Amino acid sequence: MTLLPLMAAMALTLPGMGMDQAKALNRQFESSGITGDAVVEVELVVRPDGRIASCEVVRAKGDSRAAAAFCPFVGATRLSKVARIDGEPAFAKIRTILSSGDNAREIIRKFPKSPDVMLDAASAPVPSDAKRYVFVAALVGEDGAIRECNALNDAPAAYVDVACRKLGNFDVMRDETGKPVSYVTSKIVGFSASGER
Repeated sequence: MTLLPLMAAMALTLPGMGMDQAKALNRQFESSGITGDAVVEVELVVRPDGRIASCEVVRAKGDSRAAAAFCPFVGATRLSKVARIDGEPAFAKIRTILSSGDNAREIIRKFPKSPDVMLDAASAPVPSDAKRYVFVAALVGEDGAIRECNALNDAPAAYVDVACRKLGNFDVMRDETGKPVSYVTSKIVGFSASGER
């Protein structure tokens, strides 16, 4: 869905790391001497060159020392996959879950990624009795308004349209000089049957 009807839909790509980079980062973390089972959800601001501009722990479970070590460790990383807007490198703000330790998988099971926004399924034009999640990538303009919003999963178009309209405005992001910049972000919007949460 595009919020600017006269423009063609833009291709939005979120930042991330390849499998090889993730494995290498895990090995470095394990060899750093930090031990303990921990799972954290972090919010990362990523520069167009893949460098992490900021890292904030949103929530954590498990060993507090290991959890506290994630942001300083990840902050020194340059992501191999950068955010892109129509192929051009861009700023991004994403949330991701990181883990460490032998029991991390067990902790992750008790640490579900929850929706950023939860809506009643009745607000979508297509009725549903089941919970449905819409994963979207949004282009946020220099003023914090959504300029573009695309589904990252195969959700029906009616749900994507409602999800994108209900997101509202975002924080304004600034580069290192203080100038407002556009950026790519992702959100999870949940729909549930009336009264169910």
